[in-house]
Amino acid sequence: MKKFLNFIGILLSLVVIIALLALELWLGIKVPIKKTMEVDNLSEIMEKIDIERIFRDEKGNEKAMGTRIYHYFDDIGLSREEVDKVVKDKRFKRIIGNYLGTMFMHKLDKTEVIYPSKAELVDFIHKNYNSFKYVTDFPEDYDQKEIERIVSDNYGNVKYELDELSKDIKFDEIKGFDTVEQIFSIKTIYIIGGIILCVILLVVLRHSFYRWLKWVSVPTFISGAIFIIAGLLCNTLILSRINYGEYSVLVEPVVNSVFNNIIIYGVISIGVGIVMAIIYYVINKIVSKKPKVVEKKEIKEEIKEEKVEEKVEEKEAGTKSEEVE
Repeated sequence: MKKFLNFIGILLSLVVIIALLALELWLGIKVPIKKTMEVDNLSEIMEKIDIERIFRDEKGNEKAMGTRIYHYFDDIGLSREEVDKVVKDKRFKRIIGNYLGTMFMHKLDKTEVIYPSKAELVDFIHKNYNSFKYVTDFPEDYDQKEIERIVSDNYGNVKYELDELSKDIKFDEIKGFDTVEQIFSIKTIYIIGGIILCVILLVVLRHSFYRWLKWVSVPTFISGAIFIIAGLLCNTLILSRINYGEYSVLVEPVVNSVFNNIIIYGVISIGVGIVMAIIYYVINKIVSKKPKVVEKKEIKEEIKEEKVEEKVEEKEAGTKSEEVE
């Protein structure tokens, strides 16, 4: 019976391990995407791309997003030549990147959309005032307070134009968006809760406060290896064969960053798996060296056995003495 129960315990433990591996893989995809979409990371990504590719295709033809940007600046008196200059500014890239990135995440998990602050817009105008001084109602000589007033009066229009700009991006047409949406359909807290539940089940099934470390280290190590391999393969083989169409200039650097973060996450997972295994073997070695505590029941049984043996020996001695007589 004891062997059967042990077999059932091992079988259930394997089921828990499989569930744990699935949860770790889920978390290992979600966390790198979330990390990539953080404001600071998006800013770095956007600063490196050729922003003009958002407005025009490789042949120089205007895209929908480009037409909207040009029209907006044209309405306030900024020529297309001047627009081409100012959009190369890192501040402009940061504004667009932060907005589009958080808009993308808003579609997935309702992340708050980040609009440029009034201070950011004033700073952007300040750094590019040689172009903006020709804009309608702008003072010919830079005036900080006047610029702040103009930005404040037109701030609502800026937010409106950004929202209209995002409508030109059909997120559901981007390859892989539906998959990412499914991954983000379950909140991170639920995935972590599932992982904790798996650990608790392993503690119960293995009847030990530390053996779960050995069992958890295996799927953690495996998931880490999968992430590293997947990240390397996707960066070198898969991405080069995927065509994101008109969104390539925006999507490709973001996807590259995601897979780089997946590789980093994989390295961390392997490290955690190794640490768990080491901790298990250290604890197990210490525990195995401790003298076993003999239960009272076992002592009583040993005393009974000794008494029985003594009685048998007395009987045998009495029998022998009778034979001698």
